[in-house]
Amino acid sequence: MPEGDRLQKFPFKGFGSNDELSALAILEMVHYQVIEAQSLELCLSSLVRHQIGVRDDQIIEGVHLLPEQVQKMMEEPANAEQIKALFIISADEALQLEAMRNNSSHFDWLSGASDKTYESVAGFVVAYGKWIQEECEKYQLPYFVRKGRFEEENVEILKKLMV
Repeated sequence: MPEGDRLQKFPFKGFGSNDELSALAILEMVHYQVIEAQSLELCLSSLVRHQIGVRDDQIIEGVHLLPEQVQKMMEEPANAEQIKALFIISADEALQLEAMRNNSSHFDWLSGASDKTYESVAGFVVAYGKWIQEECEKYQLPYFVRKGRFEEENVEILKKLMV
């Protein structure tokens, strides 16, 4: 992909370890995530169609699959009974911040980040979650709001997907 196209389709640069984002910058980053998701729509819908075709169950996790896109895929007759969707969001910045600080994963990209970066990322996660929640309501898709009980919530989420 030519660099100009790449910069236009994938404007989100991620977070640095010293980012201190204003509320406006956080909203701009939410917009960037939406642009990236739209840029990946063909790729992700092709992946979903393929997985359905080979009858291979998958959980797709991440920020690049939007409620509108999922609704479109579910409207396709071959996919209607095959796709189960549940969007997982955070609605509380304090809970999100605590969860990020307690992350014990070996892949903690925030390790060593400044307090302001943690706060900025928590603000972004909640702002994007709010946008996703509004889109889920618009397209009548289910969503799950995290409340800070990560392991127990994961069990609830899996039960909802297994129905």
